[in-house]
Amino acid sequence: MPQPIVKKQNPKGRLAHTVPHANSQTVLWEDAAETFLRVKRSENLSPSTLQNYRWHLLGPRATAFREDRQLIGPEQLTADAIRCALFG
Repeated sequence: MPQPIVKKQNPKGRLAHTVPHANSQTVLWEDAAETFLRVKRSENLSPSTLQNYRWHLLGPRATAFREDRQLIGPEQLTADAIRCALFG
């Protein structure tokens, strides 16, 4: 049974908050993750949820994954990059 949506979404189905980004320069993964966490903190998510998000975004496994694939910013995490990681 699907869970009900708890966060209000915009009409396109995406969360209303996005990470700001300038077209002329790459947004670094760490900066994007910290911005995401700051937004989630302002939405009053629980400390344990924020800690979980931080671990998944900035923890040792995520860091190793990004370094192995030379991912600098979130825009580089594409479906192809994930497929390659899963299926070689």
